[in-house]
Amino acid sequence: MNNKGFVNIALIGIVVILLGIGGYFVWSEYGPQPCAQSLLPSEAVNKKTGEKKIFEYPCAVPRGWVITDYHPATTPQPTSIPTPQQPSPTPTNETTSWKTYKNDTYSFELKYPSDWASKGSWSENGGFFYVAFGVANSIDSKPLATLRVYPNQTTLDKFIKYFDYVGGTWKNVSLGGVAAKEVVSTGQNSKQFILTASVKNSYGFELASTVFGDNVDTVRKMNLTFQFLK
Repeated sequence: MNNKGFVNIALIGIVVILLGIGGYFVWSEYGPQPCAQSLLPSEAVNKKTGEKKIFEYPCAVPRGWVITDYHPATTPQPTSIPTPQQPSPTPTNETTSWKTYKNDTYSFELKYPSDWASKGSWSENGGFFYVAFGVANSIDSKPLATLRVYPNQTTLDKFIKYFDYVGGTWKNVSLGGVAAKEVVSTGQNSKQFILTASVKNSYGFELASTVFGDNVDTVRKMNLTFQFLK
């Protein structure tokens, strides 16, 4: 082989080496690159231009770009499972265990505390039927609540005139589903008492607490259990 041929082969070898080196740099700059196996969107910067860009995931970042951050804002957050609310306990209606007083003559019934007694009779002096409620050994002298039934009553407005002596403001309520009036007043010894009046079937009904105890709330509950039987 002459010198000229050797030079040509050497030149070809140099060109191949240069092309290989150039190709490597081009590949390293612009070819695909290994990437982290993550699904987070990635922020990258172009090493030459300084441009910043967000790619859908790391494997989409080309050569020549450097990942600078992952975007945790887009990281799926675990779904919080709300703590189930415990149902509120159903309040117990204390009147379910109370005794029942029933009167077929005047067609009504109502409940009263289980530790009380009841006693009904006709009052010759008053001209009304009278029921006393209270502690058994003092029910005659110190009843805690009373119910009176007055015959020959026509309207509620006329009936409550029986109680003009009672101070306080009357308000509209119901007794056994019938229109009634209620007043809370102060009696002897500064004790409060409640009185409810209603008219049904030509009878006037008066249910009241007395000054012998603090039973306004108890008599209100008795009012709520009151029923007319016809």
